[in-house]
Amino acid sequence: MLQGDCEAAFTIGWATLTLVATMCAVWLPRTRGRLAFCLLVLTIGFGSHLWVLPLVGRESANGSPLVSSSMPAEGRAAGCQVHSADRFNHEVHFNGKPVFILKDGYLARFRFTPSDDHWLGTRRHPVNLGWSPVRFPAVKVGDVSVKANAHGFAAKVVGSKPDWPGVRFATTVTGQAADTNRPLRYTIRSELVIGDCADFDKLLGRGKIEYLDIWIEGIFWPVRDGHDRELYEDFLFGEADGSLHSAPKLHVFPSLRKAAYQTLVRTMSEGGFIGLIDSVESGILVRIKELSSPGKVGVCWWTWDPHLTMKVRPGAARLVYEVEFEGLPVAKGRALSARAQPIPFQGDIEYKVPIFTRGQVNTFKKLLDSSDEWTWEPHSARCLLDDQVGYDDKRSVTIRGDAAGRTAWYTRAVGVDYFDHRTLNGGYRVAAMVRTRNVVGSTRIGIVCYNGPETWLYGEPDPITAYSPEIRGTNDWAPVEIWFDATGYKRFKIVLEQNGSGQSWFDNVSLTSDPSAAGVFRETGVLDMTDSLIPGKVHLLNLRNFDTSHPRMLADARSLTLAWRDCSARSRPLHLAAGRYRFIVKAKGEGCRDDPPVLLAEVAGVTSEHIAVAPNSVSHYELAFELPSDKVVRLMLTFTNDGVCRHGENEIDKNVFIESVAVSLSEPPSPGGSKGHGSS
Repeated sequence: MLQGDCEAAFTIGWATLTLVATMCAVWLPRTRGRLAFCLLVLTIGFGSHLWVLPLVGRESANGSPLVSSSMPAEGRAAGCQVHSADRFNHEVHFNGKPVFILKDGYLARFRFTPSDDHWLGTRRHPVNLGWSPVRFPAVKVGDVSVKANAHGFAAKVVGSKPDWPGVRFATTVTGQAADTNRPLRYTIRSELVIGDCADFDKLLGRGKIEYLDIWIEGIFWPVRDGHDRELYEDFLFGEADGSLHSAPKLHVFPSLRKAAYQTLVRTMSEGGFIGLIDSVESGILVRIKELSSPGKVGVCWWTWDPHLTMKVRPGAARLVYEVEFEGLPVAKGRALSARAQPIPFQGDIEYKVPIFTRGQVNTFKKLLDSSDEWTWEPHSARCLLDDQVGYDDKRSVTIRGDAAGRTAWYTRAVGVDYFDHRTLNGGYRVAAMVRTRNVVGSTRIGIVCYNGPETWLYGEPDPITAYSPEIRGTNDWAPVEIWFDATGYKRFKIVLEQNGSGQSWFDNVSLTSDPSAAGVFRETGVLDMTDSLIPGKVHLLNLRNFDTSHPRMLADARSLTLAWRDCSARSRPLHLAAGRYRFIVKAKGEGCRDDPPVLLAEVAGVTSEHIAVAPNSVSHYELAFELPSDKVVRLMLTFTNDGVCRHGENEIDKNVFIESVAVSLSEPPSPGGSKGHGSS
């Protein structure tokens, strides 16, 4: 029923009750009973008003209007209530707050108490009730029903899998509490009917199916999920025979694509369970009540979502599972952990990685062994620990390169998702000791800054990078360093890289605050572009690699801001081959059109005409020049006018916002001269 319909029904009902009460006052005998009867009628009407009104205008988590389903009167003030936006979207409230959310008929989120701020199923990754949620997530929902009583509810979903013709499923979720003051306990039971789907085994592959993938809020990315700490330090694996094993929660990104991480993969059959243990807050216990064939639980090595799978026997026509979820009090979790046999995780080669130490010199001596540590990560199997060679000890990280391309040791353990969950701001310096042997290609250190989601190395969205000068051949230990301004970025990777064959060693890596780097993003050394420019193609230069004079401004981390009063910016040295070139500057200005900001551009002895940068609109400006032979050049941009214009009584300071600078090889050299010009 829509909100307007509810209000109309209430108005009509209230008017009817008022009329009845008035008639009673006129026609019934003049006795105390008449007055009592009238008061009773009015009380019923007013009570109905108080009961209906909270249900009018309620909205679900996705913004749709919610209407409460009919239910026994004793379940309305306390216990469970169902609020429905439509036939596919429902919320179950327990003691007035949502504890179970069903979206689109098959995506679920639930929690054990109304005050618990950690859900099973996150907003981005709810629990898929329709089988094979990762590989074949598509679900076609046929019917949904959600019913509640004073102490619980039952939600049933019936649907099919479009990727498997003829395959259908029925899933029931129940939540029950002993009373309205106790946590809910959940059970998910589901049946997948395969029927005569001829391609089921072929599509499934490897003889197993994933029936649940449980994303847990607060177990990682606490800032993103709105929490102040990361939950759960240990995992418990219980077998039907009563044996218990435990494994620490270790922060290892799956850098090695073929890594197994067997520590977190355990056999699971009926009677088994997985527990998530926290030393401060209640944990989670997931029990396997029924399973049509034995399976496994595999906890993701990075986001910690448990994947529950089962074997599929050839010719199977029906698969069934039943899983129970309950809260695990801190004391009970500690008792279970004390009984558990620790799994020797360092037997897995993937865990033999050094930890990243923030605010200290990274000597690569300590390997990962605790849940509050973050690691250096090998980009490939060519990234190794060396326990025989080091700068001032016998431990370093090394790369044995080949001609196939680049690889690196790197760490992402700085930024909003890590340690104190804050971004870096201001200037920083990265330093390392580097040694090389027979490197054909290059060795260098670098920093990658970006704001998008977590990615593999070299897959970052719109990164800003700074790299040290490249090292080649054979060299003894030598210091290498870079500077950068971290302002405006959330995620960072420190990179120790080799490109091509040979071997490199890295030691004593540090990240330290350096106020002198504020406002700049420097790559040191000459940028060799002699072989990288394709005639007619535009090559963008990194704006944060320009050295700027005072004042340095960071209004926009992705633009280069030149402030009035003789501010200038100079690119890093560029090694260019002989030929004709164009520098293309994309910029906009502030101020007024009758006196816009003016720039001068200079490169290789060629100076542009005065470039008037149009306020409030982006324009392109070009500077053409020619090099008769190979040469190292720099592009200089200088603000030339006084920087103030008047609008009535207001004085406005002017700035230039340079959005991009590019260089383009036009054609081979010619006998002609060089000149600069601007065009908008």
